[in-house]
Amino acid sequence: GNLPFTFANLVLKSSPAVYQGRVYVGSLDGHLYAINANTGNIDWKTKTEGRIASSPAVADGGVYFTSEEPDAGALYKLNVNDGSVLWKKELPYRISFGGGTLMLGSPSVAEGRVFTSSNWGDYFCFDTETGEMLWRFQNPTATEFIVSSPIYIDDGTVLLIDKFDLACVDVTNGWVIWSSYTGDELYVSPSYADGKAYMVTSQRHIFV
Repeated sequence: GNLPFTFANLVLKSSPAVYQGRVYVGSLDGHLYAINANTGNIDWKTKTEGRIASSPAVADGGVYFTSEEPDAGALYKLNVNDGSVLWKKELPYRISFGGGTLMLGSPSVAEGRVFTSSNWGDYFCFDTETGEMLWRFQNPTATEFIVSSPIYIDDGTVLLIDKFDLACVDVTNGWVIWSSYTGDELYVSPSYADGKAYMVTSQRHIFV
């Protein structure tokens, strides 16, 4: 039979998502793995055309994650049961003088939408069923890699890390409702609770 899965030979940046008895995790070997949580056996694995550093989001029968592919980033939706590709969408890279196409941001899913990012400067919202792009948020002046997840708030807004700002955008169109400048480098996802957003920064500050 299959031996229990071990990550000894893989390099991981992806945090696992656990859902209905399986552990879903991406690997820099280009595969998204679905692992039996009880036995450690691989139930299925799906190969992409690039490295997977993002952490998967599992919702509504789908596994959502991004991959750093040769010509553009990609957002995948896989069937949670067998790993088949339900749809795949291109996330165009922004290329700066510093270079680099690392896809580090992780998608989040809410209200029939999946929110995700490119390597830097761009966030996207797609319909989870059809894969149709609903909006795109752009900041051409941003040159830092996005390493955070968009945070959906149940009042119909989404929190995004926008360069040195925390931006709150409308879930239906991506338009900015408000933006708060910190002056610090923001390399983590915000948290939200009780009407407050919480952020920590590279300069060891905490903003509420």
